[in-house]
Amino acid sequence: MFEALEHSKELGHTVVSYLRTKNGCSLEKRLIQKHKGLSAAQIYVQARPAKLEAEQIHRVCVLSQLLNAPFSVLSATSSEASQALRMAAKKGL
Repeated sequence: MFEALEHSKELGHTVVSYLRTKNGCSLEKRLIQKHKGLSAAQIYVQARPAKLEAEQIHRVCVLSQLLNAPFSVLSATSSEASQALRMAAKKGL
């Protein structure tokens, strides 16, 4: 994400991206195994904890501020992530 923000700043563009938790890949695999037998929709929710989404949003907001590179979040799927966006907006991130 750092490189994408840095490059977008050089180009004078805003990064628009769907966030995917970097730490989530191996965690997703473990959670999918744990929840075998559930529907695909249920597994999707269980394998993507809200706290990881909120942490990723907070991280990209901080990087955006440090690099002075605009970033746009297209969607947030949890109340924790929405709260992270509100807190970042209050801080001017």
